[in-house]
Amino acid sequence: MNEFSAKPSVLLVSAELKTFKSRAGGLGPAVEELAYSLAKLGCKVSVVSLLYKYRRNDKDEIEEIDYSDIKLEDLATLNFWVGNEKVQANVKKVEKNGVTFYFLENEKMANLLYEGDGLQKAIFLARGTLDLVKILDGINVIHLNDAHTGLIPLFFKAEHRYHGDPKIKNLKFAYTIHNAGKAYQQIFDKERFGELGIGEEWRDKVIWEDKINLTYTASILSDICNTVSPDYAETLLKNGEGLTGIFKSKKVFGITNGIDIDYWRMPEFRGVKTIKELKEKKKKAKIELLKEIENIKGDKLSEEKLTIVIPRRFADQKGFEVFLPHSDIIVKDREEGGIGAQLIILGRAALGDPIGRKWIEICKKLDEDLSNNFVFIYGFNEELAKKMYWGGDVLFYPSLPEKEPCGTGYMMAAVNGTVTLGTDTGGMVEKIIDSKNGFKVKKENYSWEAFFEKLKIISNLFYNEKKTWDKIVWNAFNMDVDMDKVAEEYLTKLYLPILKN
Repeated sequence: MNEFSAKPSVLLVSAELKTFKSRAGGLGPAVEELAYSLAKLGCKVSVVSLLYKYRRNDKDEIEEIDYSDIKLEDLATLNFWVGNEKVQANVKKVEKNGVTFYFLENEKMANLLYEGDGLQKAIFLARGTLDLVKILDGINVIHLNDAHTGLIPLFFKAEHRYHGDPKIKNLKFAYTIHNAGKAYQQIFDKERFGELGIGEEWRDKVIWEDKINLTYTASILSDICNTVSPDYAETLLKNGEGLTGIFKSKKVFGITNGIDIDYWRMPEFRGVKTIKELKEKKKKAKIELLKEIENIKGDKLSEEKLTIVIPRRFADQKGFEVFLPHSDIIVKDREEGGIGAQLIILGRAALGDPIGRKWIEICKKLDEDLSNNFVFIYGFNEELAKKMYWGGDVLFYPSLPEKEPCGTGYMMAAVNGTVTLGTDTGGMVEKIIDSKNGFKVKKENYSWEAFFEKLKIISNLFYNEKKTWDKIVWNAFNMDVDMDKVAEEYLTKLYLPILKN
């Protein structure tokens, strides 16, 4: 046992978080919930992110973020270069659930999540993080999360003011790939290399396939690399979105994500011990969901009908194209050859994502055409998403094969007794057992026809075989997705191995 065996000091870095008004997708909850679980294990845990000035509301309008409900303390002012500009980062601090959160504030560099100049934001986050670490006590590991954090090990190794500082010279770097898709790799023109402010000898650590690529940089310069499910690790080692050889050389491996069950489970479901009790509470949750939908949209849905919920970000990997063109069959009565279901979809797409925007427009049209059986609500409302997880009968999760790193929406649904119909990819490979605690279509069978067959089975069970359906609901409710167990894997498989070397 070495000095780090019990309680390493870990600093997680992420462009987004769950409860600090910067969530865009699954990255924010994954990082924040892991931090809390690591703290429960006795690790000293801190997190660095940006304090964004603005965000887009559900009308895609830019609005200023109000942080008055978060008790942020001023900690320090840091000054460093971003390209040819000397910038100032005001560091704010807050404690929550045993974790210290640090935020870097600058109106230009931390203006809007995932919009603006991504390279400048990455430089700002990297230099701000390293300058902050110099004034903190005893950080052992910096845990990078996705490509936005990829410049941190580069600047540390390239600049003597970091690696030459006795206080931080032994820093180790762990890198978790939450999504390696080309759109997420943070790729920029190689002509911008000069903005990094480092020597030419580091060019080959930044340029990949004639472009600056921050996923490449983070991968080769970190001490260890993982991703968020064993299945996605296998995918990256076969087809790594242009980085297969790099991922192989780094021996990328998977640790399946988990969730904070207490946060995502409806309070009334906590302590439920029997199927009968779950059924009773589930019925009330469904009624509450349908009332909420009626309040928002005016649509009066039936509590007797199979209710399929989809609270998801609209993007090409999510699989909307496999079922949306067949929505009329999903909502058609069973006697007429349909599924006899009603659909509730909540989501938004990035302004610059033409595929996501296309499916948004299709959903708006379906909302009009299919009246009270198809409800679409544009935007991201976490409280409504939670009610969908709580009160839905089925979560539809048709992620494209080998494009879903893990997914956690089906976990959030499962712990509320909402059964998932998904794809046998990402974390669903190990978490969903077909026809036992959920349903899934095999990668090689991915098609509308395959999902339609599963929907027919689900519909028959829901309407005609209540005892079997209730057992599947109960098994989903007891799915093992606790982030506390995942944190133990991060400690033993990611942090301790690099600290021992």
